[in-house]
Amino acid sequence: MFSYLEWLGELVKVIGDLIPRRILVEPTHQGVKFKGMKHTLLLLPGRYWYIPFFSTYYLLPVVRQSLYTLEQDLTTLDGKPVKLRAVVSYEITDVVTAIAKAYEVTDQIDDETMGLICRYTARKTLDELMDDRTRMNREITSLVDRRMEEYGISIKRVQITSFISGRVLLHTGIDISLGEPNG
Repeated sequence: MFSYLEWLGELVKVIGDLIPRRILVEPTHQGVKFKGMKHTLLLLPGRYWYIPFFSTYYLLPVVRQSLYTLEQDLTTLDGKPVKLRAVVSYEITDVVTAIAKAYEVTDQIDDETMGLICRYTARKTLDELMDDRTRMNREITSLVDRRMEEYGISIKRVQITSFISGRVLLHTGIDISLGEPNG
């Protein structure tokens, strides 16, 4: 009895997938429609139709957006510990490439930015990093922008928003001289 109901449910789903549906692409977005899983069509702002059984679509915002990276604990060239965080301002310039080369665009931007900041920080001393933050932001922006071109993404600005140097106290309430909790 239940297998009959499952079969009937699948039949209703297939019939529903044959009904054309409308896609609304907002002025701030672009998208890609995969037609017959063989042809890729760019969707600019406007109205489109698709049949779910024969095609799928993905939409992404392409206007300028900001993304905060995760906090990083890094070590400089001279062995000094630093903790930093950045904000990345970006635009998607080629939505077809962005969708085809990265499943989650924001995760890719975050990962690539953090990796390049790590490499940049490891090649500079603490004094060099602290000396000219404007130059540091400009150089990191250039590095990330060149890297993200592969994904159809233009990086407008990488700004270090939090930069702390020195050893961070990990456990509060611990007396360093005794190594035991205060109590």
